[in-house]
Amino acid sequence: MDNQNSAAARLIYRALNLSATPANDVEYRELLARYRASPELQQVLAQIAEGMELMVLDISERGLIIAPARKESRFSIRLGDLRKNLSEDQRVALALSFLAICAVFYPTTALIEDDSRFPMPATLAMFRDTLTGLSGRMNALEDSDDYSREELRPGWSYIHSLPTSIPQADRASPNSIEGLVRMALNYLIEYGLVNNVGAQDEGEAVEYTATHRLRIQLRERTLPRLFDYVRSGATA
Repeated sequence: MDNQNSAAARLIYRALNLSATPANDVEYRELLARYRASPELQQVLAQIAEGMELMVLDISERGLIIAPARKESRFSIRLGDLRKNLSEDQRVALALSFLAICAVFYPTTALIEDDSRFPMPATLAMFRDTLTGLSGRMNALEDSDDYSREELRPGWSYIHSLPTSIPQADRASPNSIEGLVRMALNYLIEYGLVNNVGAQDEGEAVEYTATHRLRIQLRERTLPRLFDYVRSGATA
């Protein structure tokens, strides 16, 4: 049992290390193989994860993906934790930026559900234009009683008031639409949900790709109603 406890703990440790992948970690691959072959190890890992207030979202040859089991978990991350100096409307605008980025990668439910399909790489311009179009469409719906639109009003109203970009300004700030998107992308990259390919000083030449972790998070955890609303608005 001690051996199983150790293996389960090591596997959870690997999952918490966002830079670790089975492709570049022999021990990680071996632990995953053991997990798939051992019901006992699976049970032990589930018990340890529960004790740490974590839950298993997915486990495959691509790795173990875990998430906080509840909002109060020590591992939970809130928007206020990312940038403590943001106002309420800026925090909602940042949340919309996250969802707009995801809507570009996954414009259909089928793409999220099908693990054999990979979303196409995307650019800053694509995310920026999607967020701009989304806020513009929400603003154009005057006298609308749409609950989701009103719930997100602080965010889309703030975005609609922003310039597209500010030349020579901080690259990631809430003072422009591009700045908001860059902030969201930086966080997604930091938490292993998005990868970037290309030199950062090349601006829009940089391409971004969604990781398997992002797919699983969207499929298992993102509020379906809110994501579907943003996705439909982004592709309308």
